Amino acid sequence: MRWGTSRLLIDSLLGLFLFWFAPASAQAPTPPAAAVVGIVIDDIGNSPRDGRRAIALPGPVAVAVLPHTAYGAALAEEAQRAGKEVLLHLPMDADGETETDPGPGRIEAQMSAREIAAMLAYDLETVPNAVGVNNHMGSRLTQNAAIMGVLMQSIHTRGGLFFLDSRTSPRSIAARSAAEHGVPALERDVFLDNDRGEDAVWSSIRRIERLLTVRGHAIAIGHPYPETFTVLERWLPMLAARGIRVVPLAVLLKRQKGKTKGAEMETRPLHP
Repeated sequence: MRWGTSRLLIDSLLGLFLFWFAPASAQAPTPPAAAVVGIVIDDIGNSPRDGRRAIALPGPVAVAVLPHTAYGAALAEEAQRAGKEVLLHLPMDADGETETDPGPGRIEAQMSAREIAAMLAYDLETVPNAVGVNNHMGSRLTQNAAIMGVLMQSIHTRGGLFFLDSRTSPRSIAARSAAEHGVPALERDVFLDNDRGEDAVWSSIRRIERLLTVRGHAIAIGHPYPETFTVLERWLPMLAARGIRVVPLAVLLKRQKGKTKGAEMETRPLHP
Protein backbone atom coordinates (compact mmCIF):
# COMPACT_ATOMS: atom_id res chain seq x y z
CA MET A 1 0.00 0.00 0.00
CA ARG A 2 1.42 3.42 -0.95
CA TRP A 3 2.26 5.90 1.82
CA GLY A 4 -0.32 8.44 0.61
CA THR A 5 -3.07 5.82 0.83
CA SER A 6 -1.81 4.61 4.20
CA ARG A 7 -1.71 8.16 5.53
CA LEU A 8 -5.28 8.82 4.40
CA LEU A 9 -6.46 5.62 6.10
CA ILE A 10 -4.60 6.50 9.29
CA ASP A 11 -6.07 10.04 9.33
CA SER A 12 -9.57 8.70 8.81
CA LEU A 13 -9.22 6.13 11.60
CA LEU A 14 -7.77 8.78 13.88
CA GLY A 15 -10.68 11.09 13.12
CA LEU A 16 -13.19 8.40 13.98
CA PHE A 17 -11.32 7.54 17.19
CA LEU A 18 -11.26 11.18 18.27
CA PHE A 19 -14.94 11.56 17.54
CA TRP A 20 -16.04 8.55 19.55
CA PHE A 21 -13.87 9.54 22.49
CA ALA A 22 -14.72 13.25 22.37
CA PRO A 23 -16.98 14.69 25.08
CA ALA A 24 -20.59 13.61 24.65
CA SER A 25 -21.57 17.23 24.07
CA ALA A 26 -19.52 17.22 20.86
CA GLN A 27 -21.43 14.39 19.22
CA ALA A 28 -24.33 15.03 16.87
CA PRO A 29 -26.24 13.26 14.09
CA THR A 30 -24.14 12.64 11.00
CA PRO A 31 -24.48 15.49 8.49
CA PRO A 32 -25.10 14.83 4.78
CA ALA A 33 -22.09 14.00 2.63
CA ALA A 34 -22.11 17.42 0.96
CA ALA A 35 -22.02 19.35 4.25
CA VAL A 36 -19.71 22.38 4.24
CA VAL A 37 -18.71 24.74 7.03
CA GLY A 38 -16.88 28.06 7.05
CA ILE A 39 -14.86 28.95 10.14
CA VAL A 40 -13.42 32.34 11.10
CA ILE A 41 -11.12 33.23 13.99
CA ASP A 42 -11.71 36.86 15.02
CA ASP A 43 -9.59 39.36 16.96
CA ILE A 44 -6.26 38.50 15.35
CA GLY A 45 -3.43 41.03 15.58
CA ASN A 46 -2.51 41.58 19.21
CA SER A 47 -0.61 38.33 19.82
CA PRO A 48 1.76 36.69 17.32
CA ARG A 49 1.48 33.36 19.16
CA ASP A 50 -2.33 33.32 18.98
CA GLY A 51 -2.31 34.54 15.39
CA ARG A 52 0.05 31.82 14.27
CA ARG A 53 -1.92 29.17 16.11
CA ALA A 54 -5.04 30.33 14.23
CA ILE A 55 -3.17 30.26 10.91
CA ALA A 56 -1.90 26.75 11.67
CA LEU A 57 -5.39 25.29 12.15
CA PRO A 58 -6.08 22.52 9.62
CA GLY A 59 -7.95 23.51 6.50
CA PRO A 60 -9.05 26.86 5.08
CA VAL A 61 -9.96 28.52 8.39
CA ALA A 62 -10.18 32.29 7.81
CA VAL A 63 -8.65 34.92 10.08
CA ALA A 64 -10.27 38.28 10.85
CA VAL A 65 -7.58 40.83 11.68
CA LEU A 66 -8.13 43.92 13.79
CA PRO A 67 -6.77 47.12 12.20
CA HIS A 68 -3.93 49.14 13.73
CA THR A 69 -2.68 46.28 15.91
CA ALA A 70 0.97 45.57 16.60
CA TYR A 71 1.10 42.30 14.64
CA GLY A 72 -1.95 42.53 12.39
CA ALA A 73 -0.19 43.34 9.12
CA ALA A 74 2.49 40.68 9.57
CA LEU A 75 -0.06 38.03 10.52
CA ALA A 76 -2.25 38.96 7.55
CA GLU A 77 0.77 38.40 5.29
CA GLU A 78 1.51 35.04 6.95
CA ALA A 79 -2.12 33.97 6.59
CA GLN A 80 -2.13 34.84 2.90
CA ARG A 81 1.05 32.84 2.33
CA ALA A 82 -0.56 29.90 4.14
CA GLY A 83 -3.55 30.04 1.79
CA LYS A 84 -5.97 31.36 4.42
CA GLU A 85 -8.57 34.04 3.75
CA VAL A 86 -7.96 37.35 5.50
CA LEU A 87 -10.80 39.61 6.65
CA LEU A 88 -10.69 43.12 8.03
CA HIS A 89 -12.28 42.80 11.47
CA LEU A 90 -13.85 46.26 11.37
CA PRO A 91 -14.49 47.87 14.78
CA MET A 92 -17.92 49.49 15.16
CA ASP A 93 -19.79 51.21 17.95
CA ALA A 94 -21.58 48.84 20.30
CA ASP A 95 -24.72 49.28 22.37
CA GLY A 96 -24.49 50.36 26.00
CA GLU A 97 -22.11 52.55 27.96
CA THR A 98 -20.55 49.52 29.66
CA GLU A 99 -19.53 47.81 26.40
CA THR A 100 -15.79 47.31 25.79
CA ASP A 101 -14.19 49.93 23.54
CA PRO A 102 -14.07 48.43 20.00
CA GLY A 103 -10.58 49.84 19.60
CA PRO A 104 -8.81 52.02 17.02
CA GLY A 105 -10.16 52.42 13.54
CA ARG A 106 -13.78 52.09 14.54
CA ILE A 107 -16.81 53.28 12.64
CA GLU A 108 -18.80 55.67 14.85
CA ALA A 109 -22.46 56.63 14.77
CA GLN A 110 -21.78 60.35 14.33
CA MET A 111 -19.46 59.95 11.32
CA SER A 112 -20.32 61.46 7.97
CA ALA A 113 -20.31 59.39 4.78
CA ARG A 114 -16.90 60.82 3.86
CA GLU A 115 -15.48 59.96 7.29
CA ILE A 116 -16.80 56.39 7.11
CA ALA A 117 -15.24 55.88 3.67
CA ALA A 118 -11.94 57.37 4.86
CA MET A 119 -11.86 55.20 8.00
CA LEU A 120 -12.58 52.05 6.00
CA ALA A 121 -9.71 52.89 3.64
CA TYR A 122 -7.38 53.67 6.57
CA ASP A 123 -8.23 50.39 8.27
CA LEU A 124 -7.75 48.34 5.11
CA GLU A 125 -4.25 49.78 4.71
CA THR A 126 -3.24 48.05 7.94
CA VAL A 127 -4.71 44.64 6.99
CA PRO A 128 -3.06 43.58 3.71
CA ASN A 129 -4.65 40.90 1.54
CA ALA A 130 -8.14 41.39 2.99
CA VAL A 131 -10.78 39.77 0.79
CA GLY A 132 -13.70 40.62 3.06
CA VAL A 133 -14.91 42.60 6.05
CA ASN A 134 -16.71 41.52 9.20
CA ASN A 135 -17.82 43.60 12.13
CA HIS A 136 -16.00 43.73 15.45
CA MET A 137 -18.74 44.48 18.01
CA GLY A 138 -21.08 46.89 16.20
CA SER A 139 -24.33 45.93 17.92
CA ARG A 140 -25.36 49.59 17.74
CA LEU A 141 -24.45 50.33 14.14
CA THR A 142 -25.53 47.10 12.46
CA GLN A 143 -29.13 48.00 13.36
CA ASN A 144 -28.84 51.42 11.71
CA ALA A 145 -30.01 51.35 8.11
CA ALA A 146 -28.54 54.74 7.20
CA ILE A 147 -25.05 53.99 8.51
CA MET A 148 -25.03 50.47 7.09
CA GLY A 149 -26.05 51.88 3.72
CA VAL A 150 -23.12 54.31 3.74
CA LEU A 151 -20.66 51.63 4.86
CA MET A 152 -21.82 49.08 2.29
CA GLN A 153 -21.65 51.67 -0.48
CA SER A 154 -18.07 52.38 0.56
CA ILE A 155 -17.24 48.66 0.50
CA HIS A 156 -18.91 48.28 -2.89
CA THR A 157 -16.99 51.24 -4.31
CA ARG A 158 -13.67 49.64 -3.39
CA GLY A 159 -14.66 46.47 -5.31
CA GLY A 160 -13.81 42.84 -4.70
CA LEU A 161 -14.75 42.67 -1.01
CA PHE A 162 -17.52 40.69 0.65
CA PHE A 163 -19.13 41.30 4.04
CA LEU A 164 -19.67 38.76 6.78
CA ASP A 165 -22.23 39.87 9.36
CA SER A 166 -20.97 38.66 12.73
CA ARG A 167 -24.53 39.20 14.04
CA THR A 168 -23.57 40.72 17.36
CA SER A 169 -27.16 41.94 17.47
CA PRO A 170 -30.22 39.80 16.68
CA ARG A 171 -31.66 42.90 15.03
CA SER A 172 -28.75 43.34 12.63
CA ILE A 173 -29.60 44.40 9.10
CA ALA A 174 -25.98 44.44 7.91
CA ALA A 175 -26.19 41.47 5.54
CA ARG A 176 -29.42 42.73 4.01
CA SER A 177 -27.92 46.19 3.53
CA ALA A 178 -24.85 44.67 1.92
CA ALA A 179 -26.97 42.78 -0.58
CA GLU A 180 -28.96 45.92 -1.37
CA HIS A 181 -25.72 47.72 -2.24
CA GLY A 182 -24.27 44.97 -4.38
CA VAL A 183 -21.85 43.61 -1.78
CA PRO A 184 -21.74 39.78 -1.53
CA ALA A 185 -22.77 38.92 2.03
CA LEU A 186 -22.83 36.05 4.49
CA GLU A 187 -24.07 35.73 8.08
CA ARG A 188 -22.60 34.02 11.11
CA ASP A 189 -24.63 31.08 12.43
CA VAL A 190 -22.76 30.04 15.58
CA PHE A 191 -20.32 31.70 17.98
CA LEU A 192 -18.03 28.97 19.19
CA ASP A 193 -16.98 30.52 22.45
CA ASN A 194 -19.47 32.91 24.00
CA ASP A 195 -18.64 30.69 26.97
CA ARG A 196 -14.95 29.85 27.00
CA GLY A 197 -14.89 26.44 28.69
CA GLU A 198 -14.02 23.47 26.52
CA ASP A 199 -17.36 21.79 27.26
CA ALA A 200 -19.15 24.95 26.13
CA VAL A 201 -17.14 25.05 22.90
CA TRP A 202 -17.97 21.38 22.25
CA SER A 203 -21.64 22.28 22.73
CA SER A 204 -21.24 24.94 20.05
CA ILE A 205 -19.64 22.34 17.78
CA ARG A 206 -22.70 20.17 18.30
CA ARG A 207 -24.91 23.10 17.25
CA ILE A 208 -22.89 23.42 14.06
CA GLU A 209 -23.31 19.75 13.27
CA ARG A 210 -27.06 19.94 13.85
CA LEU A 211 -27.23 22.83 11.38
CA LEU A 212 -25.21 20.83 8.87
CA THR A 213 -27.60 17.91 9.29
CA VAL A 214 -30.61 20.14 8.62
CA ARG A 215 -29.35 22.35 5.79
CA GLY A 216 -25.86 21.23 4.81
CA HIS A 217 -23.94 24.45 5.49
CA ALA A 218 -23.00 26.74 8.37
CA ILE A 219 -20.63 29.53 9.38
CA ALA A 220 -18.95 29.63 12.78
CA ILE A 221 -16.88 32.35 14.42
CA GLY A 222 -14.43 31.76 17.22
CA HIS A 223 -11.80 33.77 19.05
CA PRO A 224 -8.12 33.15 19.86
CA TYR A 225 -8.78 31.50 23.21
CA PRO A 226 -6.80 28.43 24.31
CA GLU A 227 -10.04 26.47 24.80
CA THR A 228 -11.23 27.27 21.29
CA PHE A 229 -7.93 26.25 19.73
CA THR A 230 -7.82 23.02 21.73
CA VAL A 231 -11.29 21.98 20.57
CA LEU A 232 -10.74 22.97 16.93
CA GLU A 233 -7.39 21.20 16.79
CA ARG A 234 -9.21 18.06 17.90
CA TRP A 235 -12.40 18.46 15.87
CA LEU A 236 -11.07 19.56 12.49
CA PRO A 237 -9.01 16.42 11.74
CA MET A 238 -12.07 14.20 12.22
CA LEU A 239 -14.29 16.01 9.70
CA ALA A 240 -13.14 14.33 6.48
CA ALA A 241 -14.00 10.90 7.89
CA ARG A 242 -17.49 12.21 8.70
CA GLY A 243 -18.13 13.71 5.27
CA ILE A 244 -17.81 17.35 6.35
CA ARG A 245 -15.65 19.84 4.48
CA VAL A 246 -14.25 23.09 5.85
CA VAL A 247 -14.35 25.51 2.93
CA PRO A 248 -13.27 29.09 2.28
CA LEU A 249 -15.98 31.69 2.68
CA ALA A 250 -15.63 32.33 -1.05
CA VAL A 251 -17.03 28.85 -1.68
CA LEU A 252 -20.07 29.60 0.48
CA LEU A 253 -20.58 32.86 -1.41
CA LYS A 254 -20.56 30.98 -4.74
CA ARG A 255 -22.94 28.39 -3.32
CA GLN A 256 -25.28 31.13 -2.15
CA LYS A 257 -25.10 32.94 -5.49
CA GLY A 258 -25.91 29.72 -7.31
CA LYS A 259 -28.96 29.09 -5.15
CA THR A 260 -30.14 32.68 -5.66
CA LYS A 261 -29.86 32.31 -9.43
CA GLY A 262 -31.71 29.01 -9.26
CA ALA A 263 -34.53 30.60 -7.29
CA GLU A 264 -34.75 33.44 -9.81
CA MET A 265 -35.02 30.94 -12.66
CA GLU A 266 -37.78 29.04 -10.86
CA THR A 267 -39.83 32.19 -10.30
CA ARG A 268 -39.27 33.65 -13.78
CA PRO A 269 -42.50 33.54 -15.84
CA LEU A 270 -42.57 31.22 -18.82
CA HIS A 271 -43.16 32.67 -22.27
CA PRO A 272 -44.63 30.81 -25.19
